[in-house]
Amino acid sequence: MLQKGSSGGGLMRDRPGALPSTFLSQLQALEKAYLHHSDPAEQSGFYGGPERWRAEREPILEAISADGELLDTGCANGYLLECLVAWGRERGVSLIPYGLDQGARLIELARRRQTHLADHFFIGNAWDWKPPRRFRYVYTLVHSGRPGPIGVPRAVFAQVACPGGRTRRPAHRR
Repeated sequence: MLQKGSSGGGLMRDRPGALPSTFLSQLQALEKAYLHHSDPAEQSGFYGGPERWRAEREPILEAISADGELLDTGCANGYLLECLVAWGRERGVSLIPYGLDQGARLIELARRRQTHLADHFFIGNAWDWKPPRRFRYVYTLVHSGRPGPIGVPRAVFAQVACPGGRTRRPAHRR
């Protein structure tokens, strides 16, 4: 689950060509479905209540050993980052959140949720995004069990993670 630097495995692979239009259409449908809800966890695609949210998301911090910048690729409304920052603070770890999502309206929500960090949230996808910097920690959700160019490629991590940085891929679906 945890990878150092730009090493990869599993569905991670070299950068493919453009994303399929059907996949991009699915992302647009997801954005619309997420925005239908008012609960921030549901706007992140999660259903199950606050206790389960924390129980299933807080383990992400197990990969974080020190202060640093945390990029969430596919951050939706930024709620997960907001929670990770708070939970990290409880553990004595200071995280600076950054988010990337294809959904412009979701990124707008993230910017409104964290107005003091609005410039830390970017509209785009991990395939062709040119990050303004590198990040110590990178969190991504890898869609498994599906053929085609859906897993995040190694090349993405090579350009977003700091040398010696860490990436975290969860076992759960968001």
